[in-house]
Amino acid sequence: MTEIKKLSKHYISLFFLTIIFLMSLVTIKTFAYENKKHILIINSYHNGYKWTDDIVSGIGSILNTNSLDIESDVEYMDTLRTSGQEYTTQLLEIYKYKYSDKKLDAIICCDDTAYNFVLDHQNDIFPNIPIVFCGVNYFDSAQISGNNMITGIIENYDIEANLNLILKLHPNTKNIYVINDNTLTGQAINKRLNDIIPKYSDNLNFINLKDSKQSDILQILNNPLDNSVALFLIFFQDLAGNKFNYDESPKIMSKNSSIPIYGNWEFSLGHGIVGGMLTSGYYQGKTAAELTLRILNGEAPSNIPIVDKNTNSYMFDYLEMKRFGINQLELPSNSNIINRPFNDKKQILVLNSYDSNMKWSKDIVNGINNILDGKNYELYIDYMDTNKNYSEEYMEKIEDLLKYKYRDKKFDIIIASDNDAYNFMKKHRNKLFHSIPLVFCGLNYYSGNEIQDSNTSGVIENVDMQKTLDLALNQIPNTKHIIIINDTTATGKANKESIQSILPNFAGKVDFTFYEDMTMSEIQQKVSALNNDTIIYLLSFNRDKSNNIFSYEESAELISSKSNVPIYGAWDVNLNHGIVGGYLENGESQGKAAGEIVKRVLSGEDISKIPIIKEISNQYMFDYEQLKKFNINLNTLPKESIIINQPKSFSLNKTTLVFILILVILIAILLFILNYKNLYKLRKDKTTIKELETTASTDFLTGTFNRIAGFKELEKLVALSNKDKTCFSLCFIDLNNLKTVNDNLGHTEGDNYIKTAIKLIQKGLNNKQILFRFGGDEFIIIFPNTTYAETSKIFKTINNYFDEYNFSDNNSKYEISISYGFSEYNPNSPLNIEELINLADKEMYIFKHKYKMEKANYYR
Repeated sequence: MTEIKKLSKHYISLFFLTIIFLMSLVTIKTFAYENKKHILIINSYHNGYKWTDDIVSGIGSILNTNSLDIESDVEYMDTLRTSGQEYTTQLLEIYKYKYSDKKLDAIICCDDTAYNFVLDHQNDIFPNIPIVFCGVNYFDSAQISGNNMITGIIENYDIEANLNLILKLHPNTKNIYVINDNTLTGQAINKRLNDIIPKYSDNLNFINLKDSKQSDILQILNNPLDNSVALFLIFFQDLAGNKFNYDESPKIMSKNSSIPIYGNWEFSLGHGIVGGMLTSGYYQGKTAAELTLRILNGEAPSNIPIVDKNTNSYMFDYLEMKRFGINQLELPSNSNIINRPFNDKKQILVLNSYDSNMKWSKDIVNGINNILDGKNYELYIDYMDTNKNYSEEYMEKIEDLLKYKYRDKKFDIIIASDNDAYNFMKKHRNKLFHSIPLVFCGLNYYSGNEIQDSNTSGVIENVDMQKTLDLALNQIPNTKHIIIINDTTATGKANKESIQSILPNFAGKVDFTFYEDMTMSEIQQKVSALNNDTIIYLLSFNRDKSNNIFSYEESAELISSKSNVPIYGAWDVNLNHGIVGGYLENGESQGKAAGEIVKRVLSGEDISKIPIIKEISNQYMFDYEQLKKFNINLNTLPKESIIINQPKSFSLNKTTLVFILILVILIAILLFILNYKNLYKLRKDKTTIKELETTASTDFLTGTFNRIAGFKELEKLVALSNKDKTCFSLCFIDLNNLKTVNDNLGHTEGDNYIKTAIKLIQKGLNNKQILFRFGGDEFIIIFPNTTYAETSKIFKTINNYFDEYNFSDNNSKYEISISYGFSEYNPNSPLNIEELINLADKEMYIFKHKYKMEKANYYR
């Protein structure tokens, strides 16, 4: 009994410590924006260029999934399409203006141009800021000798892996034509090749073409010796002194070659090489981000060694594989296959007013991409960043930059997102882009007289303030005062003009007070003292009196953390960040509507006859947690409302901490027993044991197949389906809200979430159906001899298991759920494995969007 009392006292103490900790978090959150880590990513090339996009994706895979609060600015120097000293000087002026006075915690520079640019101007713009480089081909340690603020990752290449690959895919090969130039870089590569050649001297004859003119190489490739394959290294200059771009020479050689050409760098992929073990941009970026995190956590750059290990992967071009009859099933596991058509694409410039990290901008771009697919349209996406930079001097620099950057580019149409981009194009389009059609979206406060250009159409952002305020007064009828929080930016001024036009409608009912030209701290102090007969209407507060910059999400969170009264809003980006809700505007719908207009214009329709869309995307949306916090009756919500953060229909069983702890332990024991039974069953299956021992095919956490084993099963099933003329289905699964569980409850609990979800899925499967881990929180199920319709029925059973679990007492912390999509393999119209997975992945994202915005959030 004494021990129980001691234990109870221990948990009571733990309870109070938890309360103190949570209160501290609330206080700390108020000042979180001051403790952010600010990262600048400078890319040598442009947004939309695969190598650059892969690097940025690799960086994001690390920086976006760690515990630090990181804000990143991304710049694209675009030096593949635009170069020259004059252009570099203009970039320097832009970056000086944007970053000279901004506190940066680290810079990531990608590829040689950005690397050299940062080194050249380190003292001018970026003094004493840690620098991490990646994608650098020609690294010279002497260049950074004595520089204690820099580290990074060097590009590397694996010639030996590609020779082994050639022998595997073309076992009769006797001759290897080596395409390499005689530049300093080419000589260095040739030296490494000569070190490797003796290993293959018994099987292969190497014919080095480094001392040849391009015309001679083309003749050799067109009439090669029997049983020959070519290995393309680099070829920027031939013996005659002719110079070639990185993509020009492989393209010309492939066109004139009667034999397959393999390569070593990903930037050659899609330009004539079959593929190979290629240096990967994604892993360059991923590794650079990992180094950056070490710096942000306090490690000195000088203590982090330069990384020179291989970060390569197998990648191939489907068109070249098809041309030379290379079977996809013979490729190494986890190979990536691309086939990006570039012919006849419509050229579209998307100019965004704000920066690439703002959710509103992301939503608009996502909406545009949803309509304008990459097969028929090529998007050039630029960000003016006017939420952080807004002076006339800056606008002049933007004009100079775009003029120089796109001086030789002919666009078919321009999309301008939000007022700043539209006003910029309205002023400069004729001079910069020769009056091509303009489609706008996100344009605020349109009265009907602003747009008189017959070569323009678009979508109006129609923020209906009247509806939100009417609803708020209906929900909280004792309201006597409404506080309007709004900044003094151009958007803020337009906000004020719009709301002032409707204030007479509330005369005698309620009075209004504007909180405008204030610091964030002043706003917080004022809202903390408001009486309960007051509500807040938050418009935009992205820049305060002290010129501190806040995202929509940050401003809503900081204000709501101090407010004891309800806050209503105008944009859905504030939802889930402290506002009750309202009649909210949606960015993705704006982008989709603009994309539809663009398709109509590029299909031949006269833009002057396409009416401006004035109402499209507003919807009643609310946060259940805020509704509950302020005791707002759900019956006051319009029927078509979307509600996020709705709880499960059953009420949580509030027990003592001791009981919860015991319950968690029992669940852990149960999961252990279930896992033990599955492992025991696997041990009984000698065939499976043999497979596991030879291929190391088990995922450690879940006990399912890992990605390598799963792809092997897919390859076998594709071959079997082609032989027997039978169909099979594939399901792509993503676990919902795993990041939230990891962030709030820790990764151990996140692992429990994954394991529990997989157990529930496995309950609905038989021993012929194969489940494997694709990566992270993504899984794939293979259904042999099963059609799309039959697979859907199976998932009804699986969904029932999830419902039973969530509505039972097994889980009192969170809901476990999944999003999923299907694809079907039909041997009469076969797809490759990558296409099959992409189709299911795309359908899964449609499901996930509905889950977040409709199905899981509707209250009727």
